[in-house]
Amino acid sequence: MSDHKHPKLPDAIELIGAPGSGKTTLARKLPRKLKTPALTAWAPKAKANRIANSIHSKSAFAAFSYKVLCSIPTLRYPLADNLFPATAWSALSERQEDLHPILEHAHRELSNLSGNTSCITRRVHLLYRSCLDIALIQSSSPRHLPRYVLFDESITQAIVGLALHHSRPEHFLDQYLTIRLASPSLPLKIIYCQANAETLKQRIAYRGQPQHDHLSQIPSFQNLSRHIAQKTNHLAYCEDTTLDEFYSFFSS
Repeated sequence: MSDHKHPKLPDAIELIGAPGSGKTTLARKLPRKLKTPALTAWAPKAKANRIANSIHSKSAFAAFSYKVLCSIPTLRYPLADNLFPATAWSALSERQEDLHPILEHAHRELSNLSGNTSCITRRVHLLYRSCLDIALIQSSSPRHLPRYVLFDESITQAIVGLALHHSRPEHFLDQYLTIRLASPSLPLKIIYCQANAETLKQRIAYRGQPQHDHLSQIPSFQNLSRHIAQKTNHLAYCEDTTLDEFYSFFSS
């Protein structure tokens, strides 16, 4: 991986899988495991760096302070994860060929979604947030960009979440795949995270999240994530996945 030159846009590596399947843990730890932190970055860190670079033009000290604060997990969400500067919206407005069709697809299908309204709203918000994050990160100056960015809260994960509420979930996903695969500027590379049902239940319980919604959706999440993985360039990840498999996947 060390021989790669930085392209204009970094590859977005999208992690998908059921809640508790290890997406965030893998995205955080993988750059260190691969010993390529300059080439591979977790999306929230890449986003914080992008915002800090914008701040740096006005104040180097403010930019440094911002990055330090973003390294504190309890502060990262309000300062980076859930912050969308005007530059993010501007970057998204310029992505008419790849990101706009994804959002348009979701909007066209809203009438076919049913179930918990607040849950659907959260997943639509995640879709917009993921699109904004990719647009913002990829709008950086090439010298500030990693080669790969790992998105644990990815566009595809948001689409899978919306598919749970769709009357024809696999058809909804296939339409999304048609859009993505027709866009060479945003290639679809998937890490499909897997864990057994008991492990998923334990991790969800440990988080203290609403268990009923998450647990009842685990089989559907697994099936729809598998549907995506089978039709894309993907790596199936579990605890036994080796570093050699990751090296091969990233270089493919």
